[in-house]
This record gives sequence, C-alpha cells and structure tokens, in this order.
Amino acid sequence: MALSGCSEITALVIPDSVKTVGYMALSGCSALKSLTIPFVGSSLKINEEDTRYPFGYIFGSYRYEGGVEVKQWSSSGNKTYQVTYYVPATLKKVTVLGGNLNFSSFDDCNMIEELTVGEDVVGIDGNAIRELDGLKTVYWNATYCVFNESNYTFNPAIKYVNADLIIGGNVKQIPARAFYGWIGLRNVTIPDSVEGIGQHAFYDCGQSVNYNEYNNGLYLGNPNNPYMILVKTTSTDITSLIVHDKTTIILYDAYSNCNNLQYTEYGNALYLGSETNPYKVLVKAVNTDIESCSINEQTEIISYGAFWGCRNLTHINIPDRVRTISHYSFTDCTGLQEISVGASVKFIGDFSLAGNVALTRISFSGSKAQWLAIAKGELWNNGSGLYIIICSDGELQIGI
Repeated sequence: MALSGCSEITALVIPDSVKTVGYMALSGCSALKSLTIPFVGSSLKINEEDTRYPFGYIFGSYRYEGGVEVKQWSSSGNKTYQVTYYVPATLKKVTVLGGNLNFSSFDDCNMIEELTVGEDVVGIDGNAIRELDGLKTVYWNATYCVFNESNYTFNPAIKYVNADLIIGGNVKQIPARAFYGWIGLRNVTIPDSVEGIGQHAFYDCGQSVNYNEYNNGLYLGNPNNPYMILVKTTSTDITSLIVHDKTTIILYDAYSNCNNLQYTEYGNALYLGSETNPYKVLVKAVNTDIESCSINEQTEIISYGAFWGCRNLTHINIPDRVRTISHYSFTDCTGLQEISVGASVKFIGDFSLAGNVALTRISFSGSKAQWLAIAKGELWNNGSGLYIIICSDGELQIGI
C-alpha cells in the first residue's frame, strides 16, 4: 500500500489484515496526527536473516515539508546501521497492533505523546522505546509479550521516558523484564485482570514512580484497588510488615533484603499477615530440611522461593484460598512426589515447579478448563518428571 504525499490525512488506521508495508509508504503525510499500524517495520513476520526496520521506515528518508528528522537503527543478523528518516511533526498518537517492537523502533520520535502497544504485540527488544521527550502515556494491551533477551539483552526495552503506564483490562500476565530499567516511569495503573507478574518486570525503575504507601509497604494498583501489588518495602530495616487485605500479588523481591522482619510461624512455615488474616502470605519454610508442611487454610499467596530446595518434602497440600504460587516456590524439591492444588489458583510463577524430578501427580480440585486458564510463568515446570494432572472432570495431561 502507498499513501505517499497525502498531506491532508490527519488520522489513519492500517488494519492487521495488511501483512507488508513498503518503504516510504507514508512519506509526505505531513498532517498526520494519529496512526495505527499492524506492526513496526516492513512486515509482520520476519526471519532471523531479514532486516528489522524501525518505525521511521514507512515514512522514508526523503525530506518533505512538515517532516522531522529522526535517526533510527536497522539491524540485519549481527549488524546494525543508522538511517535518517522523516516523520510528521504533527504525529501525536501511535498504536502498534502486533508483531515485535524492534531495537530503536521509536528513536527521536519526540513528537509522539501517546503510544499504545496492542494486544497482538508478541515481543519487545531492548532499547525499543527510549528517550522520547514528548511521550506522556504508554497504553500496554499486549496479552502475550516477551522481552527478547537475545536482542540487546542488557538494555531495558523502555528507558529515559517520563511517562505514565496504563495496563489494559484484558491483560492477565505482565511478562518478565517488561518494564525493568524504565527510568522516568511515573503513574502506573494495573487492572484487576492481571493475575501474575514476571520477575524483574518493574525492577530498577528509578525514584519517579508514584507508589501507594501502606504500613511499611509500597504498592501499585488501580483506583478500585490501589494496594493490589506489593512492590517493595519503605526500607530494608523494617521489623514489621502488614500486607493490605486487598493485595493479590507480591513482587519477587518485595521484602527479600528485610533481614529483621518478624514472622508468624505455623506448620513449619513463616507467614506475614494482613489486618484480618495473620496467615495471608506464606513467606518461607522454617528451613530447607523440613519433611512436611501444613499450609494454613487462610493462606492466599505463597511467596517467592518459599520452599526452594526443600528436598525432603514428599507431599504438599495447597489450600483452596491460595490464588498465587509465586516464582520458584517449589523449585528443586527433588523428593516431592505429589501436589494438591486448590481451584482458586490464578497464577503459577516462573520456575515454580522446576527441577521436581520425582513428581508423579498434581491433583487439582477444579476442572480441566480452570487448569488451562491459570496464568503460568516462564518454564514453570522445567525439568520436572513425568506426572499426571488430575482434575475434577478427568485427567488433563502428562507434564514434562
């Protein structure tokens, strides 16, 4: 398709049925204010050897009145090269429906104020969105998106951008490292639909984030539940922490360095409580030598690494109120043979059942459809043995 030179167009939607967009397709569209594109670059699907183009590619490298010079990078294999493109100065809103957000996708596009990442965006490279002086809001609607570690691993996907982040209402899971290193992140809205957050998703976001504070904890959420996610504590020196009653997610390192925290002990495990539930969060086993653990029936969250390396455990019963099994919760429990899981579980975190070579059976009190609907993190069962998942309406699958 080509709309080159259409200087009167102010809004344009290129639907996701379009699979390729040519170089300079929108050159000279100098009045464009709002643009929706099916992907960044030249095509939706690219092979490893194909060139990965940035946003400016579709506007081209020829000057036109109303075009602003931007310098962006293309990559082909292990090679990168910089190209000058001309993007309309009037362009304020951009929506990317799908594909991958490539390295350097939006470099120098300081005219953009609002960027929407669509539901079908499946990947984002390091340095995809950086140093956009005009950007005010990022709308994140991607329902399954991974940070491409192989592409510029040590660079955050979004950085040096002073903007707000609004997660869309259809997002169930925020991937690992999605927003790590986003220096300049300000207000964050996360809807109740989010059931799990990958490791390092909000790591190292600087001091500009506006958290909601409650009893030694700093939280993110939404207007209906500002205390949905416990991100971190106000200090690593605290001795007590009361988790908010409405908290459903605790980030993996929220209190990992709080060595003076006081816990409640029950059944070979240590707990943090809320105002109404002293056993809301199972933090960790009393030690890794335990042979059994009776998880309290009021427990709602099993914390990061709670039973990591408890190799003498053979059976564990996860009560019906538990909704979150966090990252590495049962990693390398090499003696664990059987797990009973309640139907309230909404998220099973990264590597949470990894390395359980003796595992033969997971008994799930819900249906097969409910098990499949559980959001599961990266490599959640990596390296575990062959096991059967038994649901209320029959056997679902054999794990790997």
